[in-house]
Amino acid sequence: MSNDTILVQLTDPLWTAQAVHLASALARNTYAQLIFLRLIGVRHLSYLGSELGDTPISRQEYDQLREYTATAEDYGLEPVVYAMQATSPLAAVAEAAFHLDVKTIFAQVPASRIPYWQQFQTWRLEQRLSPRALYTLTQPAGVIPATPQIVVKTPARVKP
Repeated sequence: MSNDTILVQLTDPLWTAQAVHLASALARNTYAQLIFLRLIGVRHLSYLGSELGDTPISRQEYDQLREYTATAEDYGLEPVVYAMQATSPLAAVAEAAFHLDVKTIFAQVPASRIPYWQQFQTWRLEQRLSPRALYTLTQPAGVIPATPQIVVKTPARVKP
């Protein structure tokens, strides 16, 4: 793979749809190749690399993948789908990034009930991927999303 490659982890449909739009726009503007990473969860480490670890794509996944591909094609891209067995999604994303020699990664770091765990996992993934760029599409804590507002000023009344 060339060094101008962008990897998008296929995960939660809403998150993935947003990531595909952003990654496609970036790929179009930088003339990069777009890769979709489908992670296949295995139940046991001994299943890695074997037929026991292969799970065929479900109809729902197939339909979502067609939507993501159509979105990328709307940006003038021809994405490549790469499937990989994994026991740990974040470790698999890092491994795929090195194997495919990508420079930009869109990955979802799962939310956690443990305070700061998601931030730690994001930091750890960034360290593993360095010097590659990681986009998680999460907002830092304390950031209030902007909401559109219109302020209407009434003209001052002139006293007669």
